[in-house]
Amino acid sequence: MDGILNAYKTIADNLVNKNIGHENLKVNIIGEKPMEVNQEINFNLIKEILANLEIKIKCRFLANTSVNGIKNLLRGSLNLLVYDDRHGLSVKKILEKRFATPFAHYLYPVGFDQTAKWLRDIARFYNKTVQADLIIEEKRELYLKQINRLRPSLEGIKIMIITHRHNIDWLIQPVFDLNMDIVKVCTYPLIFKNIFQSEFSDKLNIELNDDIKERKHDIEKLKPDLVIIWLFQAMLLLIYLLLPVMM
Repeated sequence: MDGILNAYKTIADNLVNKNIGHENLKVNIIGEKPMEVNQEINFNLIKEILANLEIKIKCRFLANTSVNGIKNLLRGSLNLLVYDDRHGLSVKKILEKRFATPFAHYLYPVGFDQTAKWLRDIARFYNKTVQADLIIEEKRELYLKQINRLRPSLEGIKIMIITHRHNIDWLIQPVFDLNMDIVKVCTYPLIFKNIFQSEFSDKLNIELNDDIKERKHDIEKLKPDLVIIWLFQAMLLLIYLLLPVMM
């Protein structure tokens, strides 16, 4: 990790052209991870959303970019941070220490509500809030059309969620919109330092610092129709359930 960050510092110090100024409607994507599986899919979605406001991406620092792109980093008048984990915040700190380009208030969005909030924030920076609101309302109609189409088949289904992520409103919102029933949310403090955050906390049965050994009991007691589980927790649960069989 330190080697990667030192490389970023060297690149910022030696390749970025410091004699150029910001350009309107130009942004930079900051803190992408080179090994991220869906990186290009996510990038193209973000690029398409921004294009609706005539905003172009100038530089990706650093992922699938070019020397010329890095040289033109300062033509971007707003930086869009992808993650607020150690990697993302470290890259942000490197750039803030060297350059004056501001960062947007919100991270890469996931889900409809986060995307709307993220887009409005960027639109305010470029005085394009009217255009942004029109785009958001158009996309909201499409979202609600899909929800209404799926609700008859999915409402009433009981869901249990097991995750290490502490902000999953992007998942909870459509589940509630579909009138599905979240019987329990189990979270683990393994990666993200923040406690579980949700606008729906008062509607959820949340167990923090959860014990993987209790999951079998929860499933037997709550009888969910569907268990949504992140890969790491799936591996732990599978090992725990299979261990008595293997011994």
